[in-house]
Amino acid sequence: MAELRRGVVPATMTDPFADDWTKPFWDAALDDLDRRIGIERIRVLHVNDSKTPLGSNRDRHDRVGEGLIGDGLATFLSHPAFADLPAITETWEDAGRDTEDLDRMRALRRRGRRRRGRKA
Repeated sequence: MAELRRGVVPATMTDPFADDWTKPFWDAALDDLDRRIGIERIRVLHVNDSKTPLGSNRDRHDRVGEGLIGDGLATFLSHPAFADLPAITETWEDAGRDTEDLDRMRALRRRGRRRRGRKA
């Protein structure tokens, strides 16, 4: 943790919490992160969906919105702590699909904001 106190942290999400992408989960997880290192240290979101379930100990990415996390990404992307942060994803070699992933992230964020009662 000593190194983290001086640096910034990317919020990376893939499969570790695929079974519990709910608002209460994220509120608790981010409260814990804030206590440990400070939420203000997050500078960018690294977003991927998951091909593998919780507890598989495998990091296999799927296209945004098409994996096991799926629509649960809306909760992650719309969390108020992330309102002004950029989001990146690993893109695929297939021509044009990278923009589809970005479009999906934008749509999921809008959906999550509507669920939270915020303007999309």
